[in-house]
Amino acid sequence: MDSTQKLAEEIRAFTWHLTRKMAQESTHIGKFTPSQEAVAVRIHQQPGRTGAEISRQLFLTPQSINVTVMTMIDEGFVEVRKSARDGRRRELYLTASGNAEVEKIRAYKTLWLREELDEKLTDEEREQALAALASLKKVLPEL
Repeated sequence: MDSTQKLAEEIRAFTWHLTRKMAQESTHIGKFTPSQEAVAVRIHQQPGRTGAEISRQLFLTPQSINVTVMTMIDEGFVEVRKSARDGRRRELYLTASGNAEVEKIRAYKTLWLREELDEKLTDEEREQALAALASLKKVLPEL
């Protein structure tokens, strides 16, 4: 196996496990279910997305996203606005409480990861990880 293949497999496995571990760690934080968190993060990243856009990004059916969004609207986390450009388009926005929940979850996940890095890596290993991430950002320059 060449080094590129090995690196690709290691990164894929690591990110898969890290994503799941972070989701597991934050299940008791905030008021969102995992699916609500996924939707809220997408809206937080780009306010004004539609349910259809979010369903494509999350690889979920529009029906399941609509159920999640309707629950979030009822709970006061999301609001729907008609597009100024196209009155048929229903855009989704987080309310102040929705944004606060996303920020609370992000802060908790960052704190959890920081504590893990601090406990399990030496200063030198953290510097090496930063250097490796700088190189990996060439793969996804939008990060």
